[in-house]
Amino acid sequence: MTEKEALRQLDETAEQALLEALEFVREEGSNKLLLKSIHLLAITENKQVQKKCIKLLEDLKEDASAQVLAETLDQQEYASIHPMLLSACWKNGRDFSDYLSVFIHHFVDQPFETAFDAFTVIEQQPLSPNQASEALLELKEQQHAISQEKEALSSQLAKLLKSRIH
Repeated sequence: MTEKEALRQLDETAEQALLEALEFVREEGSNKLLLKSIHLLAITENKQVQKKCIKLLEDLKEDASAQVLAETLDQQEYASIHPMLLSACWKNGRDFSDYLSVFIHHFVDQPFETAFDAFTVIEQQPLSPNQASEALLELKEQQHAISQEKEALSSQLAKLLKSRIH
């Protein structure tokens, strides 16, 4: 299968064609195919296809894919799958340190369970002191918007970021 064929198959409705295309994305995928797979996850109701998309995102091996995921997390169009994307981000272990503000935003704005996934992504990052300092400042600026149920977790996040500054 070629990338062009995979792109075409990702527009199919037949389950087998979609699963084959997703397997190609998993093995040979480009960021263009990754974005198309994320879009598929957002629109499909097929449980097998959803599972395959999520597994693909959880198993990403290329750090370049971090940009696609972070940008997708910034798009309201994909709000319905943001929790799944955040979970995949911490499971795939890619370097999202250049996109900390996206994860701080989700930490502040999302319900506790999803915020915990954002926390986990931040915790895993190899942060420079400057990145940690900027993230801490952003967290402090958003403190007023953090729900009471996340206050303890917010304190832990602030402590974590402070420890990465020194």
